[in-house]
Amino acid sequence: MITNATDRLDADLAAAGLSAHYDHIANSSKLDSAKPDREIFAAAPQMVGCKASEAVLSMTVKPMYWPPRNKALRWFTIKNSQQCLQVLAMHCNDLTLLLK
Repeated sequence: MITNATDRLDADLAAAGLSAHYDHIANSSKLDSAKPDREIFAAAPQMVGCKASEAVLSMTVKPMYWPPRNKALRWFTIKNSQQCLQVLAMHCNDLTLLLK
């Protein structure tokens, strides 16, 4: 997840029982940049050990006022889970690894 959340995010996710659903979180409160700065979009792929050009960024809404400023990232507006799977199938080398 890439977020401009506060430093309370970890505690909030834990309290809601959601911590286990996120392996990595690029949180602006812990980094020296915030969306839409390219540095936060570069931090997320580094957290999972890949290059920005190997990553797919999905958004649930189309950004009205900013595009991600990291041109290496491929980003998509995702409206539902089926569309998410279609995007992953088109842009990821091995979708079966993602679905395990």
